[in-house]
Amino acid sequence: MNYINRDLEETLSSFLKSDRGKHIILFSGARQTGKSTLMEYLPCPEKKIIINLWDEEREILALRKAPTFSEFEHILKTVFRFTPGGNSVLIIDEAQASEYIGLFIMEMQRKWRGQKVILLGSLLANLYKKGQPMPAGRTVEFICRPLNFREFLRFGGKEHLYGLVNNGIASSPDIHHLFMDEYRHYLQIGGLPGIVAAYHENGDLPILFESLMNHIYRDADRVIDPSTGSRQGRIPQYGRILETAMKSIACHIGSPTQNATLLSPDSPAYRTVLPHVLEALNIWHLVYTLPLQTAQVSTKKGYSSKKYLFDTGIANFIITRLMPVRFGEGDQTAAMLLENGILQDCISCVESINAIQCYRSNNRVPTELDFIVTLGGKSVPIEVKSSASIKLNTISQLMEYLERTDKKEGYVVVTGLPETKEFRGKTIRLIPPYMLLEVLRNR
Repeated sequence: MNYINRDLEETLSSFLKSDRGKHIILFSGARQTGKSTLMEYLPCPEKKIIINLWDEEREILALRKAPTFSEFEHILKTVFRFTPGGNSVLIIDEAQASEYIGLFIMEMQRKWRGQKVILLGSLLANLYKKGQPMPAGRTVEFICRPLNFREFLRFGGKEHLYGLVNNGIASSPDIHHLFMDEYRHYLQIGGLPGIVAAYHENGDLPILFESLMNHIYRDADRVIDPSTGSRQGRIPQYGRILETAMKSIACHIGSPTQNATLLSPDSPAYRTVLPHVLEALNIWHLVYTLPLQTAQVSTKKGYSSKKYLFDTGIANFIITRLMPVRFGEGDQTAAMLLENGILQDCISCVESINAIQCYRSNNRVPTELDFIVTLGGKSVPIEVKSSASIKLNTISQLMEYLERTDKKEGYVVVTGLPETKEFRGKTIRLIPPYMLLEVLRNR
């Protein structure tokens, strides 16, 4: 598999250079998002010492099981020729495989002054034992996510197609359709690098997705604290409940949900297992949960959040087993995948889920403004529609938000050509999904 530069590289490299080892870097992300490969190719003037704690060599096993910092440090110095404070970056992959490494972070900072250290893995929340506080102010977290659309094109050697787009406008309808074909493929298979590579090599994608999902379910059975929750006989239920929750989220993408949407309240696991599973889905970066901001509080009970899966390919695999994406009136699956993909691109631009929320004027109305993205201290409202254009009555919450906040313009992602409309003194810019990243980055 050929490596393509990731947008996160520049941010990570700049931080490494400026921070000078003041913080331990935690590099997390869901399985198969490309963390290890990015570390291998990360531009870095210092020597990189990369150690994977899941390797089975005896010296790795000894390092993984080292119960004290002094023993851990001694093995690093003796076996791996590591000199703290020297001209190197120490990169420990699958760091969560060690029971003790979370306890060593404070000593790494105190005794290895100026040493650059990166701990990476898909389950880094498990670095800290139950009851052990995270070492505040000593770590900085970066999250590796699936490829955004521009990276997806880059992977296939097609990023140069953006040269056919001028100021956000495709030079012809044919160019627009070319981009939309690529975006449909992006929504269909997602942005996990290994999956994208297999797609270009005509690999068996369903088998790869099935294997990945089974690993995720087994992680739940293996890692979620076995001292809590209900069990059926001696068989842990965490993987089964996590599977049920992910399938329910996939089928309700873009819709406000309660816990009862994900699992029946009559289930014995509803109060005992589900809360731990939902926590795992969030801290393992498998689900994006957006808070629902309301302008008015009503007495009618409302929903608190909308949930999305971390990758459109995963969502499409769960919903349709990777059927092609076709936009058209009434195609709910395509509409859900489009909204999920737009959120992924928004997150890749602002680099934090906390900079995005959704909006509803009050709990009585049935629709929401899909996303409010905070960028450069300003709020950018974005509605997502799978139609080619819009009518005023389809963007009521966007208009209400613009009028309430006295903002002049908002964006609607559509599948048609770019267009600007004026409604009630507000400018509504219609943009195709392939231009969203460019619009956000140029603001």
